[in-house]
Amino acid sequence: METAIIIGVVILVLLNIADIMTTIEILFHGGVEKNPFVDYAIKKMGTKTGLIAIKVVGILPFCAIAILKPGVIMLAMIIGFCLLYAGVVWHNLKQIKE
Repeated sequence: METAIIIGVVILVLLNIADIMTTIEILFHGGVEKNPFVDYAIKKMGTKTGLIAIKVVGILPFCAIAILKPGVIMLAMIIGFCLLYAGVVWHNLKQIKE
């Protein structure tokens, strides 16, 4: 179980890095951030810093809890977040391609 959680956390972190990179690409080419929380952070801190700050505040605490308190529910949540962020990255890549 713990190995699966660690692998899931690594995948989740990599997907979030991909989200940051693809979002930056979209924004630098005239795209607009649709998440109001992320948009606020970007306006207050700048694009890269705002995106990274949101990820640090939103994802890292969850990852730490998942590693410290492993279990079936935590694994299911990690899988769910990985699927969500895979969808986000896929959507971003489609936007870049257009």
